Amino acid sequence: MVHASKYLSTFTQQEVTSFFDSAHALKKTREYTCLLSPRQKDSARILIVTPRASGSAPERNLIKRRLRSLFYENKMYDGPYDCAMIIKPHAAGSITYDVLKRLIHRIKLCK
Repeated sequence: MVHASKYLSTFTQQEVTSFFDSAHALKKTREYTCLLSPRQKDSARILIVTPRASGSAPERNLIKRRLRSLFYENKMYDGPYDCAMIIKPHAAGSITYDVLKRLIHRIKLCK
């Protein structure tokens, strides 16, 4: 099996469409929306959506790196769900590492 980290957040357009067709919301806040859908491949993946209005490029990239890292460190790729994190506009500065860590822990409990 190919190492999970290589394809941790890689989706095709068809997979994204299929994901959103079967997804349900786990949590919605002013800063983000978290969606779960049954995984489509051998390992679960994370889809991160950060619109330009959610912050500058370094802020958006920081959120993406943190989410991918937490997803990998907590071995979420072994879970039964693909996950989508949709960051809301103007929210990048208000989402801390601790908030993301608690969210990943909550997703992990959904096994």
